[in-house]
Amino acid sequence: MQLLPNKAQWKKWSLPSKMTAVGLYLTVIPLAFSAMSYVLVSLGHWLDKRVDVTSVTRSLADIEKESGITFNHDEANIQVNYPQLTYLLPNKFLAGINQEIENNVMSYINEYLLEYHVDHEIGLLSENMVSLRINQYYYYKGALNGDNSQFAINLQPGDDRIIDFFDIFDARRDALNEIKALITDKIGEVCEYGIFADKLEKPGFIPRFFMTPDTINFIFSEYEITPGVCGGVTVKISYDELIDYIRNDGPLGQLKPQAGAWTAGEHFINSMMINMGKFKE
Repeated sequence: MQLLPNKAQWKKWSLPSKMTAVGLYLTVIPLAFSAMSYVLVSLGHWLDKRVDVTSVTRSLADIEKESGITFNHDEANIQVNYPQLTYLLPNKFLAGINQEIENNVMSYINEYLLEYHVDHEIGLLSENMVSLRINQYYYYKGALNGDNSQFAINLQPGDDRIIDFFDIFDARRDALNEIKALITDKIGEVCEYGIFADKLEKPGFIPRFFMTPDTINFIFSEYEITPGVCGGVTVKISYDELIDYIRNDGPLGQLKPQAGAWTAGEHFINSMMINMGKFKE
């Protein structure tokens, strides 16, 4: 398709025709450039939000090489597998998250380490919300027993934003204390040896949480609020039970039914697919 006349055609045109053509080109060309710029900017924003998670496995040989420590392979039982965010465009925020995860995982490595297991779980994964949980078990030479710890990372990759407790839950509805009460009621389902109520009820203690399509899971390391015999503890609470404490103007507010009733199987999943991107396991 020829958009511009060749030299011979141009010479045959009358002056009014030439003026009309010039006017048309002066109108169309800027619009075309504007459209191209819009497409490129939109594509850039779309690419900037694309995020995935890959698993990084560090062998004992890798760890020895990096740390300079030589382990007794007959004694040491070290299996490290942690998540790293992958993205299409350079992103300092996500790169910083990856470095923080790696630093945390590798900080437990020393010459006294006998057993170390690290694994992770993906709860939500979309362009608008990522929720990850990392579990760690470590046992050092001379210790009576090992310890279990777990932490979560919740973020909005499109906004380069870490999500914390009060981004999700409404302080105006006394969400912290109400959710602590729910945790206390449910702790017996996962630990029959009781709860350290004084630790949980401290005003400055804010539970860590990990989100899935069906529940928000409140996670606690070994000895954090329960006896060590229970190990790391996870208390799962459905969105239906938490709906009264979720902020209307928070990341999950758009998923909150106006009528005040939560239908997790239909409303949440459908809204997640539409508004938060496709969930990946």
